[in-house]
Amino acid sequence: MNKYIECCRRHTLNGVIIIDENSTYIDDRVLIESGVTIYPNNFITGDTFIKKNVVLYPNNVIKDSFIDEECFVGPFSNLKGNNEIGKKCVIGAFVELKNAKLKDNVRAKHHAYLGDVEIGETCNIGCGVIIANYDGKTKQKSVIENDVFVGSNVTIISPVHIGNNSLIAAGSTIVENVDSNSLAIARKRQINKKGYYKSL
Repeated sequence: MNKYIECCRRHTLNGVIIIDENSTYIDDRVLIESGVTIYPNNFITGDTFIKKNVVLYPNNVIKDSFIDEECFVGPFSNLKGNNEIGKKCVIGAFVELKNAKLKDNVRAKHHAYLGDVEIGETCNIGCGVIIANYDGKTKQKSVIENDVFVGSNVTIISPVHIGNNSLIAAGSTIVENVDSNSLAIARKRQINKKGYYKSL
């Protein structure tokens, strides 16, 4: 029996539900509370602590991260290290986190990169959102406060600060701070040239 299967069985004895211990890889340093459900092909390493009633859907890579109670992670999420995830968060398919701090009830359900960012409570992070945290020399940090809705395909060029209860319109590139209770739109107005393509 290899050490990964032995580790899975120790967690199972402590009340962790592991669907397939033959395809689940957990380091010795990882702490997992009872009631956690782990689907196949999860790789959990380093100083990771997963609190009770978390569900890890298949094919996640989780390293050096804290995941609080009642979160859903995956499938295909990549938590690359130094992440702190609050209660009842959803980190969905193909979402990548690095140096990210998410407070309670944050939802990033699919296809996002959240690096060097602090996100407040009850925020929605739309599909295709990118925190552009690297300026070519150093990593920069952004802060998103509580109750913020970030629309799909938004790029946030760090460092920026987005205030409480704000809405970032889909397709925007944000390079300046956004005040609380504001709507930020950073995109050109659509122009339709009727008959243009037909004439080519």
